[in-house]
Amino acid sequence: MDTQLKCGLQVKLEEIAGILSKSINRYNTPGVLSGISGLALFMFYYSRFTGIAKYAYYGIFALKKAIDMIDAGYSYHTYCIGITGLAWVCEHLVRHKFLEQSDISFVGIADYVYILVKCYIDYQLVIS
Repeated sequence: MDTQLKCGLQVKLEEIAGILSKSINRYNTPGVLSGISGLALFMFYYSRFTGIAKYAYYGIFALKKAIDMIDAGYSYHTYCIGITGLAWVCEHLVRHKFLEQSDISFVGIADYVYILVKCYIDYQLVIS
């Protein structure tokens, strides 16, 4: 890769990481695409890329915030902004050795999401 391009990419990634690290408390959904677990995913990969541990800590903090949202009653089930997206991120982080399986417990999450989706589908059928 061209040295100038590589340097430019590193500068841009550092800028993104800086903005995201200051934005953690602005997120109010746990999902992966527009929620805080997507931020966590970026931080873990950026930490691995740079070798700087503080970014992994930002990722851990973001995951904890996402789990706290669920504990506080957040129950939207979608991948984009909901619980399913958070569960996928956690599984991905374990599979790629960012976290240990014992770091995260989602016992019963599949059953819970199934119930949420079924209720949503049943509700949509009723109002159609």
